[in-house]
Amino acid sequence: MLHTTLPTPSLPIPVAVSALATHSVRPPHGRGRASAGSAGGSIPLAQSDILQQTQETTGLYFDSSELVNQATLSRINFVGDCPGISRSWLRAQFRSATIPPSPGMRVRLTNLSASGGEAPFTDREYDKGNLSEKTHVTLGGAHENKYFAVVPGLNKISYKIYSSSSAVETGSFTVNIVANESRQIRQAGITSERVCASFASLSLDQCADVRIKQIIACPDGRILSSTLQPDSQLVRTSIRNETAAQQSFIYNGAPIMLFPGQEFAFLSPKYSTQQVTYGGYGFNLTIGKKHRITTGYSGSVSIY
Repeated sequence: MLHTTLPTPSLPIPVAVSALATHSVRPPHGRGRASAGSAGGSIPLAQSDILQQTQETTGLYFDSSELVNQATLSRINFVGDCPGISRSWLRAQFRSATIPPSPGMRVRLTNLSASGGEAPFTDREYDKGNLSEKTHVTLGGAHENKYFAVVPGLNKISYKIYSSSSAVETGSFTVNIVANESRQIRQAGITSERVCASFASLSLDQCADVRIKQIIACPDGRILSSTLQPDSQLVRTSIRNETAAQQSFIYNGAPIMLFPGQEFAFLSPKYSTQQVTYGGYGFNLTIGKKHRITTGYSGSVSIY
């Protein structure tokens, strides 16, 4: 059955209903059955039950509000080094005053008041309990995958309850959004740390080229810039003789001799391949590493 206009039942007691159809009596949160209760301490139980039934309103029931189709959302507009927007969001559930949830049914909500692009919409289960599946509502002007966007002020929301491809009920309602908007300056911060210029995963103790990395980042983690000091494309690699005897090897065709405790260092491109010949064998060096010539337990000398 397709309903485009919902009849208003006659009331046994005088009731004033606003244009937004908001009221302070609402079904409990969640999707379970509603329980009977008093709408106010001064109204007898029988009359309050009738009042609750006649004031059932089609629209959105927000977790944070006792008013149907009315909520408050906040938005902070950041300016400065780190511009951006921070928005609050609320959980909400749809309910029709005439068509309760039923197995296999869904409801599609579309915000006809937004004008930022594709009209915001959400499609939720409407198959059990007395409310739809929850949706997240936030301030925005166009459709978002994660949120149902609304604008400050009055939002005309169209709805379609359907099962398979058949419409069960269509209509619209109005949601009033109170927006608390503010403007804040958000500046970036500067941090510095010691890092190894090598492409390899080396600790600072193993690194022959330790530099200062300066990072300019926003409080939300966004990195604006990252620089190394000194900003050279050449990386230092070293070999140190830690034995008690003089050691020699060949580097780039030239013989190198190191006395105990002496170090040899060279600069090369970060991703280049460098090799030395020691004891008649070639040895590939790790660019940026502090290599050591040491004596092993067996008395053999090696580079690592």
